Amino acid sequence: MHRCTQSPLFGMLFILIAALSASANSWGGIAVIVNPSNPIESLSDLEVKKIFLGRITRFPSTNQNIRVLDQNRESDIYKQFYEQTIGFKLSKLTRFRAAFLFSGDGVLPVELSDSAAIKEQILSQTSAIGYISEEHIDESVKVIYVWR
Repeated sequence: MHRCTQSPLFGMLFILIAALSASANSWGGIAVIVNPSNPIESLSDLEVKKIFLGRITRFPSTNQNIRVLDQNRESDIYKQFYEQTIGFKLSKLTRFRAAFLFSGDGVLPVELSDSAAIKEQILSQTSAIGYISEEHIDESVKVIYVWR
């Protein structure tokens, strides 16, 4: 008589779950970054949400305009950032941005190809803000918010 834990199916299921968990956990967190010369040291959850949804257009307490940078819409980090950090499903984000843009109040973030492009723009503009995975952080940028 076989016990459930000795079943080949159980073993395959265990390996699949372990692989999926390792994949999800290896991804790490998301860091919101700015130029090192930007005076902002940190942002709250609410400030990050408002900035990336276009509700705040100037950095808190500096009155400096913000240039919001987005990852490619097809990337996993884009989906994770908006669904988990911001709390919007992608379909809701699309509707929200369309309405916001149509109202004349909003400006869409600048979409860039990847984390390297985000960092390059951050380094060339003190008003830029973007997000990258923690694994791409280095001393060239200032981290002001981390979501895990």
